[in-house]
Amino acid sequence: SEGGPSKDGLFVGHQVTKRFFSAIAGNSSNSFELLPGESRKVIWQLMKPEQVVAGIVRLRSGDSSGLRVKMQIVDPKCPQLSALNKPKGKKVYYGCFDSAHKEIDVKFDCKALLGEVPIGDKPFLEDERSGLVLRGNYGVIYKINLELNNKFSGFRKVDMLFSPIAGMARLLMMVDGQLVESGLLGDNNTEPEKVMEFVLNPREKRHVQIITMPQPGSFYPACIVLRSNVTEYAILLEK
Repeated sequence: SEGGPSKDGLFVGHQVTKRFFSAIAGNSSNSFELLPGESRKVIWQLMKPEQVVAGIVRLRSGDSSGLRVKMQIVDPKCPQLSALNKPKGKKVYYGCFDSAHKEIDVKFDCKALLGEVPIGDKPFLEDERSGLVLRGNYGVIYKINLELNNKFSGFRKVDMLFSPIAGMARLLMMVDGQLVESGLLGDNNTEPEKVMEFVLNPREKRHVQIITMPQPGSFYPACIVLRSNVTEYAILLEK
């Protein structure tokens, strides 16, 4: 999936993340076979000076021992020469990490009233060869196995909110296969944004699967906040 080009990095990051998760939800993928010594462009994007582009690619191979993945910025008029050119005066950061997945088990009891699930927080991934630390864990897929437990004899409503803690950010996630997204929040927003709610029956225990990712262009870490509220049966009937 690709995003951009645009001068707005937050928009590009949200765009590419939404396209990537939409492809996962729709089970959309491409298959191809590489012959010995063959190279192929998997994803490419045109851009102008001062523009931003983003791409998220997931590759699966039965045997990746001889597979080399390369990303480069080239001039389409002379790709062979520009591919050999190294940027001067600017540092280029890249890393190779052992895993791009994190799985978290979270239990939330409605008696607790509030709970937090950090996304993009420590421990950060680290490239053991270069020592580069991926602060924010951008591009890492978080699979959250959430258990909601209502031990009360009455109904309980659990609100799910998005709360940035590092600066301007957006959230996109799949909740039991449904795409859910937040607006743009930042330092000027004093309140987290509610993105979803669950109504639990008396004594109900519910399992919810959440898949999300720290977005390119946003400032992570951030938190998914769980908030429990009393919901009377009469109010539910009115709805």
